[in-house]
Formats: sequence, C-alpha cells, structure tokens
Amino acid sequence: MDKTKLKALICNKIWIYQFLSDQNNTVLLYLGTEKNSGFLTLEFLKNGEIEIPTKVGFRPAEYRLWDFDEARQEIIFMNQAGQEQKRAQLPIGAINGMQIINFHGDKKEMLVDVPHNNQAKVESRILGGRQMFILPREFFQQSAFRNLSHAGFNVKLLDTSERMDFFNKVYEYVIQHPQLEQLVVSRTGDTTINSSRNDFLLFKSAAGMLAFDWFSGKRALLIEFLIVVLTENNQRQLNPNDHRSEDEMLKQVLVERFAGRYEVE
Repeated sequence: MDKTKLKALICNKIWIYQFLSDQNNTVLLYLGTEKNSGFLTLEFLKNGEIEIPTKVGFRPAEYRLWDFDEARQEIIFMNQAGQEQKRAQLPIGAINGMQIINFHGDKKEMLVDVPHNNQAKVESRILGGRQMFILPREFFQQSAFRNLSHAGFNVKLLDTSERMDFFNKVYEYVIQHPQLEQLVVSRTGDTTINSSRNDFLLFKSAAGMLAFDWFSGKRALLIEFLIVVLTENNQRQLNPNDHRSEDEMLKQVLVERFAGRYEVE
C-alpha cells in the first residue's frame, strides 16, 4: 500500500483510542481531571497533522503528526517536532465493518473507528449557519420550519426515527459538517430549542423519567456522546451476557460517562 491509498483509508474519520485491560476488556482513555474532560480520539488529516475531535484535558505530545513508512507498511506517530514516538500496523477489518489500527508494543493499544459509521467525511462541506435542528422527516411541519428559521436554526431532516439508526445518522451528519456549533436533536418532533447555560448536554424528562428523544448541546460534546452510545450499543448487542435494555444502556452511559456534563429539564 502507498501513502495515497492509506490516506483514503484512514483520513477524515474519527478513530477512538482504546486499550485492553488485564481482564481483556476494551477501555477508553479519559484525559484530564476536570469534570468535562473527554476521552481520546484521533483524526488523521491529509496534510500529515493529527486532530483530537473530542474535548480532552490535555493533548498527548505523541499524537501531533503522522506519516507512513511504505517499506515497512507502518503508520508513524510523531510529536510536533517531527520526532517519531510510536508505530502502528495498517488497519484491519473486524466484525460489523469495524476497522482497527493496532499499535506496536506490549500495551495492547489500538485505534477503532466507530461501528457502522465507516463513511468518510465529505470533501465539499455546505456553507451555512452554525446552529442545526435535526429531526425525522416524518415529523416535519412547515410551521415548525418557520419558527426554527426565525430562531436562527437550520433544519436537517433524516429518513428514520428508529432510535439507534437515527443516532447513527445524526452522528454521520454532524461529523460531515464541522462548521456547526450548537445542535438540537429531536427524534419525536418536539421543536423546543432550549440549551444548557453551562454548555452541558441538555435532556428532557418524560413522566418523571429521563428520556432520550430530545437533547441539545455543543458539537464536540454531542459527538462524544453519540460515539460512546453507538460503541456501547454495538458491544451490548455482541455480548450474550449483557442483558441491559437499550434504555438501561443509555442511562448508564449518561450517568457514568457524562457525570457533571449533562442537565435534565
């Protein structure tokens, strides 16, 4: 493989850093001690730089630049000065279309792209507003469009309302449009446009119970939430010993992974 083909394979995707615990479980790496610190993800840029799309407490020095050793067929990770820090293998295919990049060494580190989300970001990104309201097409009403437009929101309609498929398509769209800043996601047609004053994720309760049919938040935090949810749901479906319902899984993700970073109204 040459570098051009490698770029087509790894660039413009979000790769989640994971490592294997002593119990052989995959673990995310949360960076920082602040309550809003997120987990480590990497995005390979075609110019040889590496971005970290999620909000982390600090940026590891070894993930600033990347290159390809064509002779050895290895990905090279470098610091800002261009000094080699790590090497990894080419991506390999796994179950459900996942791609995994395994690092060399004894730490059992890897980069995993998000299951079911293997579409690269589009090269031509639409211009437009920084606020987006996303909902299923079946719930769209012209009056709601006018109200949202007057409030400064563009509207994106998706052709599904099944929860995980909807979350998946929301993730794909948000990844493809980096100019977005504030988002509202509504799976059932609720056109409320509230947002957290603390830049947290904002959810609603229904009949006294936490619901996941409507939420809003800043782009980076919302991407992080969707990545964790989609990854956790994939692992739940593959694990015969995981008997959690979808709702139970969602609540556990929110409470355990996003404590101090969400609000419920």
